[in-house]
Amino acid sequence: MRIKDYTNGELEEELERRRVTERLRAVVPKRLDEIDWQPVLTCAESGFARMLAEHYEDDEFKHYIYEAVMTAVYGPGYWPWRGAQTW
Repeated sequence: MRIKDYTNGELEEELERRRVTERLRAVVPKRLDEIDWQPVLTCAESGFARMLAEHYEDDEFKHYIYEAVMTAVYGPGYWPWRGAQTW
């Protein structure tokens, strides 16, 4: 599509989306002062129990652990920031 095929409203929405994305990229998450490891432990324990029961470990388990650790260390704001990165 060409730019003239879009309405002014659609172009303004896209500009706002880009502004929000740029703001998210600029604010690098910092490690939390107090880390609640309980969600990580819960994830690890349930994943390990499933692994023992099924005699199998899939990549989802690793992904869930990664998510739990990054959320515990950097807070839930890590994921919107990570999603805004273009690398």
